Amino acid sequence: AERILLVLLNKNEKSEYRVAAFYLLGRIAHIFREGREAEAGHFYRQLRENYPNDQLADSAAVKLALIVVAGISQDASEKKVRNDIDALAVPVHRSARSDFHYLLAEYFMERGDLSAALERLLKVRELGINRGVNRADILIQIGRIAAEVGQEDVARLAYMDFIDEFPTDTRKYVVQDQLQLMDAEGEP
Repeated sequence: AERILLVLLNKNEKSEYRVAAFYLLGRIAHIFREGREAEAGHFYRQLRENYPNDQLADSAAVKLALIVVAGISQDASEKKVRNDIDALAVPVHRSARSDFHYLLAEYFMERGDLSAALERLLKVRELGINRGVNRADILIQIGRIAAEVGQEDVARLAYMDFIDEFPTDTRKYVVQDQLQLMDAEGEP
């Protein structure tokens, strides 16, 4: 498949399949060829440069973000982390932008930077495209992290939205306990 896609990519610059070829070559290098992240990044960047408004270009932006954050050392300075992340291209389409911010939220959670993780989770929520279990998970994550960083109003709102939107989810009992605990801690 890789050879065929390379031929297709190099043969006709006006082919309607070039967008898919760039993306698929990036995915092949990224997923199936360990150690070829730089090559995957090259294909993703080419796709973004040549077809910036295509939805696959937005998917490529998310994959590029994944490559970049995976390459950031755990002991990297806060300034380097911020510079690397600020240099990332933010996708145009809402669904890809949501995936982008969620990926960064997970990265910041792994680093222990809960404030930055919360900021990204709130952007995911603001985009409003998450449905079902995914949305429920995001609301719970927002509630938990907001409570940990001392933003109880944000936590309370996320938890209350969870209970309202997912009344049959068994996690509502844990969420209700968290709300009661926050209320008890707030009493004089």
